[in-house]
Amino acid sequence: MRKGITLILLLWAMTAHCFANDILAERDGYQLTQSDINNMLSAAEHIADQAFTPEEKHQLQAWALELFRTEKNLAGVASAFDKYRRYEEQAHAQTDPDIQAMIWHHLYREMVFKWQFPRYRENQPTLFDVIQRYNPVKTRLDKEQLLLAAKDPVLAEQGDYFMSQPLQTVLRVLAEFLARNSLSAEQREGLTAWALADFKTKPEHASLAYARFLDEAMPQILSPVSRQAQARYQAALYQDYYFLFHQDELAQKWPTDLMGVVTAYNPPLIVDEQHHLLISQAELDDSVATARFFADQLQLDLDTSPAYREALRQQLIVRFMERENPERSIVDSAYMLRGQDYWAQLSPTEQQRLGAAIRQSWQQSGDIWQALRPLFSELDAVIQAENQQQMLEQQIMYGVLMQQLQLNQRIFNRTMQTYRAHGDMISQSISDMSTIHSLGITGERILEQHPDHFLVEGTDGTQYTITR
Repeated sequence: MRKGITLILLLWAMTAHCFANDILAERDGYQLTQSDINNMLSAAEHIADQAFTPEEKHQLQAWALELFRTEKNLAGVASAFDKYRRYEEQAHAQTDPDIQAMIWHHLYREMVFKWQFPRYRENQPTLFDVIQRYNPVKTRLDKEQLLLAAKDPVLAEQGDYFMSQPLQTVLRVLAEFLARNSLSAEQREGLTAWALADFKTKPEHASLAYARFLDEAMPQILSPVSRQAQARYQAALYQDYYFLFHQDELAQKWPTDLMGVVTAYNPPLIVDEQHHLLISQAELDDSVATARFFADQLQLDLDTSPAYREALRQQLIVRFMERENPERSIVDSAYMLRGQDYWAQLSPTEQQRLGAAIRQSWQQSGDIWQALRPLFSELDAVIQAENQQQMLEQQIMYGVLMQQLQLNQRIFNRTMQTYRAHGDMISQSISDMSTIHSLGITGERILEQHPDHFLVEGTDGTQYTITR
């Protein structure tokens, strides 16, 4: 009996899965499936904070089908359906309701300021129309591209500007990203207090900052291209904001400003004010973790005690301060992650060869950074070759663009020559018609037409010429 029920449930699940992926329409290599429609409706309901009625869902499915079959920018339509899916995945990956709401706010913002929702007949409801029924845009700042929806909790308002809960959540997510740690309840309260004070002091400046967070930071944090890209962005952002907030007078008065709470968890261990360079504790820890990774891979007898980890940190600090030392990149988190990925991509034979060189160096020096030199030397060569290839591709693209520009210029010149010749011909025709009309009035007539003159016979029979 149980087996029968299990089989029925399995068949039902498979049927539901197939139905969800039924192809509803195809066009120019793109497909619209029921799953795409479901993702669209789910995303819209989250933004609206309201379940749609069966009638609304039916109307929106019909609209989406017409959009897919009619819209000229089909690639843009396909991209929108892909974004519904990706935002669904990002939201489901989070357990914090505030972060989920911030993710849907991020999509709502893009829909309001960057998307279009065409109608194909009068009074046809679009996706945006149905969202507006339940959670309309209350305030929009076009310069900053920020919006306040009717259901967004408002923390502060000043003139046309506002501080909403989704914006405050953006700030917290950014702080935890740079701190590489979750903020305590006390730190969250302190961060909110500073953010409100900062907003009330300079609301326009604060709004521009939140717009930048939404445009640049959130995509990197929520859906990074790669671990290396995220680590590189994380280090660069930490460095930029550290020096920026140290120049902000209000931030200096608050121990819980953005970088205040960040450095409480991830303090800078090296700060070079002159060159605006710094290394945070988390970056050094990434490098130490990479040393641990290779020690485990190659079975090196590496001390795991806290004292030895601190010694490794100090070695990295010395290497960083020696600016001419080529190992300076060894404190770059993205570079260290690239080293791990490079090792993983090697064949077993190549790993055995390189591992033997690392073990030999380790036995001779007892210095893990010295031992890893063979690996990083090969990695540097790979990166250099990639950079040269990129430069070559850029040069080729530059040459192609220059050829295209020259061709466009020649086409333009020929077009202008044709246009001028056509204009001259029209002007000549108008002048000739005027001359012929005048001669007709006086009773004279044209005997011959030449490129530069007319031969005319007067009323008394005499002949003379008129310049054209």
